[in-house]
Amino acid sequence: MFKRNAKRISSFGLVMLLTACFSSSVFANPNTPPINDESATVILQDIQALDKHDWDKYVSLEASENQQEIKSFIENTDFKNQFLGIHNVDSVTLSEIKELPNDFVSRLTNFAYYQDKYQDIHSYLVGMDFKVKKEDKYFYNGVNYRLVIVGKELGQWKILENSIAPIETISNMGYGFGSEDEKAAIFVAKQRAEGKIVNKKGDLLEDLRASEQQIQAEKGYINPAPSKLTKEEDKYLQEKAQQQSSVTESTYGGVAQSIITPNDVSPYKPSNQHLPPSNIRVYRVNYNRIDTPTLYDYVRGVLPNEWILYTTPKMESLKAGAMATKFVGWYRVWASPKYPNEAYDVKDTTADQVYNPEAGKETSDSLAAINAVGGIGIENSSGNIFYTAYVAGTQGQPGPYHGGEMKQYGADYLNDQGYNWMEILHYYYDQSDKSSGNIAPFFYSGSYWNEGESLTYYSTAYGQTEKWFKVTSQNRYVDIETVPYGPETDTYLELYDANLRFLTSNDDSGGGTTLRSNLTWNESVDK
Repeated sequence: MFKRNAKRISSFGLVMLLTACFSSSVFANPNTPPINDESATVILQDIQALDKHDWDKYVSLEASENQQEIKSFIENTDFKNQFLGIHNVDSVTLSEIKELPNDFVSRLTNFAYYQDKYQDIHSYLVGMDFKVKKEDKYFYNGVNYRLVIVGKELGQWKILENSIAPIETISNMGYGFGSEDEKAAIFVAKQRAEGKIVNKKGDLLEDLRASEQQIQAEKGYINPAPSKLTKEEDKYLQEKAQQQSSVTESTYGGVAQSIITPNDVSPYKPSNQHLPPSNIRVYRVNYNRIDTPTLYDYVRGVLPNEWILYTTPKMESLKAGAMATKFVGWYRVWASPKYPNEAYDVKDTTADQVYNPEAGKETSDSLAAINAVGGIGIENSSGNIFYTAYVAGTQGQPGPYHGGEMKQYGADYLNDQGYNWMEILHYYYDQSDKSSGNIAPFFYSGSYWNEGESLTYYSTAYGQTEKWFKVTSQNRYVDIETVPYGPETDTYLELYDANLRFLTSNDDSGGGTTLRSNLTWNESVDK
């Protein structure tokens, strides 16, 4: 990837320029580049204050709206005893620093929030070399990369954001350093994207992936699927495996017919790469505490406080909103936790998303929208999750096509024009600063077929729904078989088109017997 025109602060005169203000202990090595922009001096002051545990200085460098929260965090004895956030830091030094273009950074965070409140905003990629008491989700020993945004408040430079940098995205776009430390950080980031919290050596620190039970709950299932087959079912499957290999033909009505295999399901296949987090750490500003709801419960507490709820619901807009609010939270857990120094991912305010389950605003419609897109994710054309930015917009107008930012009123407008939720997301995020090509959905349920297997599914879950997508050729047939001996086995198959519009379905309720049914769909019905 070619290098973009980002300002790398480089090479000479460090001691002459900064000795008057900073102790040399703040720098990781004597070759650290000098800072030629006064906006970056507040970052160096911040690092020095953190290294010396000079908490008064540290708090004073933050934007005034954050100062009381940070002060309360520092004074919290429980947080200190648990070595959370900055209480975990033994020492920190500057390793490398580079200014990033604000238009690029705007795709990585809620940049518009700062533009409305502060002046002369600058964004930096900063490598900080930490030594910590214990390695965790927010800190590991060695160079950690932070996205630091600074701006002027009443004429004074302040720290506006100090989040974990989405270093893989930054590097892929040509804005990284290309250093060995950065390569180690990218390795850590890739593991994090799969739900595994590791240090730079690859040691597993924590597994934060959602359980299958949590994923099933997100879909609205009261009784999640059991994780294991019964002995009888397992025996049946073993015997069946000995009798047949992975077939691509089946006999139905005495005539050999093709059945759908994973190769025919394109381009949407279940993902074993993107798995949701088991929970998200939310700072409750008015309560001065950190809550840890599941991602599902977090979205339930956000959507009715962020989206417009009408008496006559606009369900496709609500579903699009459920996806956007879910992936702002998902992104903040895996790709770029926003407040690592305070050991939480998001706040419950408009600085991130309004999370207020106590308000009692949830309706049957908002919950139904969340359940409808449960187990479904979206990724950009690079195969990565992204920050699903959204704003209110203007009533009666859709907003910019492929603008990279969903408009809530615009989603309502598109809903009224007959768009479904996936088409709404395509309208805003395709071919934008979030995705160079088209975005695509993926499934993150653990129940799916493996490559090369015939589309025959075995289920022990009563009423479980498995969703499959556009068939790539006409007149395909699907065999649905329920496994004998299973208690109340029920297999339900749905077919959708490329935009996840429902096409047809079939329900094969076995009830302890082996039954076969047939489902066919002619591609010509796809609009």
